[in-house]
Amino acid sequence: MASVFDIDAYLRQQLERKHGKLGLVQRHKLCYGVYRLGIALMGDAPFFATVEPWQLGPVFPELHSQPNLGGDLNALGGYQRILCSVVTKRLAGISGKKLAARSHRKYPEWRIAIECGEREIRTELIRSVSYDAAQMLPGFRQRIKLSASDRVQYVSRQLKELFTLPGYEELRACVEMTDQCIQRSQPS
Repeated sequence: MASVFDIDAYLRQQLERKHGKLGLVQRHKLCYGVYRLGIALMGDAPFFATVEPWQLGPVFPELHSQPNLGGDLNALGGYQRILCSVVTKRLAGISGKKLAARSHRKYPEWRIAIECGEREIRTELIRSVSYDAAQMLPGFRQRIKLSASDRVQYVSRQLKELFTLPGYEELRACVEMTDQCIQRSQPS
């Protein structure tokens, strides 16, 4: 399974050519966006990592202590690359300070972990706050054995059913970006 270092290396490769060197806060927030989106879509973390609730929001302690450790771009599968594409399309070019403020507003699991004195933001907590809407869909949480592209298409179709409910505009935008990434990655 890919690590936070692999995701970080891929995100930096994709963004630094266009937006310049990413700061450490930006890197954490972008990696967390990928981590959280994977959990929201499929219920499991898309890469191996520990996440802690720090004052600036969710932080990967391994990445913080070894920010210059490179990752293996080949460790990422198609699904992880698609998640990275969705996150970069949505958050590219936003400063670390603004991404930190965004994490305070958008990620209740961070605040819950801080308030409860938790040392780690566990996958179960992220799943419980970001996955509630998806649980309404029958069979959505089943572990499906599909290719990465088919898995994302399945998730996209299921999430579109939620769009009749109020308050899911950001989720809708993520699904639309995911669809666009899938279409571009399909062989002609």
